[in-house]
Amino acid sequence: MLLAVITLCIVSYFTFLRPQALEYLLLPPLLWSAFQFRGKITTLLVATISIIAFVATSYRLGVFYDAALKNHSIILLQLFIGVISLTVIVMLVIIADNHQYRLNLKIVNTELEQQVFECTEDLQESEAKAEAVNHAKNAFIANMSHKLR
Repeated sequence: MLLAVITLCIVSYFTFLRPQALEYLLLPPLLWSAFQFRGKITTLLVATISIIAFVATSYRLGVFYDAALKNHSIILLQLFIGVISLTVIVMLVIIADNHQYRLNLKIVNTELEQQVFECTEDLQESEAKAEAVNHAKNAFIANMSHKLR
């Protein structure tokens, strides 16, 4: 967690306080955060970065302010916030689905193990009955053979 926050702080500093176009380097730590900490912390980090970007731009700092001066628009800032938000949301959904599939797989695996156990028990019972029938058949044949002599 500390590594992700430090990385985000360093990249945010160079992006929002120094006019260097490194803003998309914020995505790897956010995606890593999505894998490690799930939704709440990652959403908080995305919101924090968005707020920092808006505040820095409003104070005439960073790469988005420079772009706003050239184009007379803050559309680059809006696109950036949209891209990181959507990317992280999609990643969180993928991770949640993966987690659900793992749970479903565990349930199915447990059910299959139970079925194998029950089939094994039935097979052992059938083998025991077959052995008893075979023993009774051998006894009957021996008895009949004895009587026929």
